[in-house]
Amino acid sequence: VVDKVDRADKKSPAVQKLQDISRTELLGREEDGHEGVVVRVSHSSLNYKDGLVLMGKPGVVKSWPMVPGIDFAGEVEESRSSKFAVGDKVVLTGYGVGERRWGGYAQLASAKASWLTP
Repeated sequence: VVDKVDRADKKSPAVQKLQDISRTELLGREEDGHEGVVVRVSHSSLNYKDGLVLMGKPGVVKSWPMVPGIDFAGEVEESRSSKFAVGDKVVLTGYGVGERRWGGYAQLASAKASWLTP
């Protein structure tokens, strides 16, 4: 998780504080409804937006703390959706991931089934 920490002198931009969180904290934050899918992330790219977040630049992240990564690919670990089964390979990009919703720079990610592409 990346969190925003303002410097005391206010003359330099905010810096980021990195911290580990538990599986429960990571997956419990999302409100995926009855079709939630848990993905074991294998890949996430480094996009311009992710770079801005990690450098503490304003504008990308809408809610702190945040797990960056505006996309991810991986394998379904748990599914409450009939669309995906455990072991399916999926990709997600967009839907506010890494901006308003926790993103792909984690071992696990939670998403609505409708956001995922097989």
